[in-house]
Formats: sequence, C-alpha cells, structure tokens
Amino acid sequence: MVAQIWGKRPELYYKIAKEITQEFDFDGLDINMGCPVKNIVKNGCCSALIDQPALAKEIILATKEATHLPVSVKTRTGIRSHETESWISNLLETKPAAIILHGRTQKQQSDGLASWDEIAKGARIRDVLSPETKFLGNGDVKSIAQGIEYASNYGLDGIMIGRGIFHNPWFFDPTQSTPDKSEKLKQLLLHTRLFEQTWGGLKNINILKRFYKIYTNDFAGAARLRSLLMEAKSYSEVYEIIHNEQYMD
Repeated sequence: MVAQIWGKRPELYYKIAKEITQEFDFDGLDINMGCPVKNIVKNGCCSALIDQPALAKEIILATKEATHLPVSVKTRTGIRSHETESWISNLLETKPAAIILHGRTQKQQSDGLASWDEIAKGARIRDVLSPETKFLGNGDVKSIAQGIEYASNYGLDGIMIGRGIFHNPWFFDPTQSTPDKSEKLKQLLLHTRLFEQTWGGLKNINILKRFYKIYTNDFAGAARLRSLLMEAKSYSEVYEIIHNEQYMD
C-alpha cells in the first residue's frame, strides 16, 4: 500500500515523508503531479508542477531524502499540449522508483481519449535515461485483459487503474467478468457494512450512492432498486431494501 502526497513546498514534502515513514507502515510514497482540478492547480500544486520542472525535481529529491521507501510520481503528459519528452526526461533525472503517466494533458482533464502513444514515448525515454525506473500507464483501461495487453504492447512495467474500478468493482478478477444479480447485491451489502464499520457516523451514507449505481445495473428490476437506494437515508434502510429484494428472488 502506497501513500500519495501533494503540495508545492519541498520542505513540507520532506517533513511529511519522514512522518509517514516513521509512523505508518506504507510500502511506498507517491507524489501527485497529475491532478488537474482547477482549485488545486491554481495554487501551484499537482499537475501545475509540469510548468515548474526545477521545483518538481526539488520536491522529488526532498521526498527521497526523507525516506527509505520507494518514491514514485503520478503525472500527465503536459499542460495544454503533450510535453512528454521534456517533462519525463526532467523527472527521470531524479531516478524515481516509478513513474505513472496518465495519457492526457491537464487541460483535457478526463475529456477525450488517453494517448497511449505518448505513454509509450515516455517508456522509451525511460529505457534510455533511467532503465531501473518502473514505468506504468494510466487512462481508459476497462478490463484486466486490456491492461495486460497494453502493458505488453506499449513497453510498460504495469498499469494503474483509476476510474475503471468505479465502473467494474470486479476488475481484478478475470473469472468474474459478468457477475449476476446475487453477486452484485452481496458485494453491495459487504461494501455498505465495511463503510459503516469504518466510518460510522463520521461520513454521510450518501457517499456510497455513487457505488450503488454500479451494483444496480444489467438485471431485471435494477432501475427500481437503484431508485429505492438513492432515497435511503440510513444504513438500516439500505439493509432492509436489499433484504426485501433478496427475499423476492
């Protein structure tokens, strides 16, 4: 498990990286240089660092100095247009343990298609400048089979999954590509119970409703059940709705 950190001040990266290393049992640290959210970017953080290559390197080196854990960087191909060659070359000067490259620019956010040709370009640059750095691709991967194929075709060490997991919670189980209604409701209940056990009253149950939409599709009565869950105001209501649905089956 890897902790992801973000910001723009190298001295704070050093401080936080040291604290995380000493107080927690993570397997690595990842620096977020990819988030394109406007409120974050306007403060000079995350993907805004693509326009500040010297500062980006300073941040990576400060983080590496503070920890014995592997330090990776998650980033994008550029700001307004692809700057893969210059930007990835800049990052590789710091010899990070890994680079995860999302195939869109900051301006694109989630629009359009991720450019896997740009990701492959980054991997080829890695081969020359820092072969020991792992290089992973990210963007529009819908299945584990597709991820394995892309890793092979584009010369990568692996794939990172983002939004794809929200469309398919069974992503990492190649034997469960088409779960039936019973399996979906079983996982919906498990997800809800784990959320309640973890957060209790600290977080609003409405957070779960984006996931309920994923579990309630492609079976008879899914729209009706989804509508009921969207109206639920408590864990007990959710459990009762699912119990009644299972009893009807």
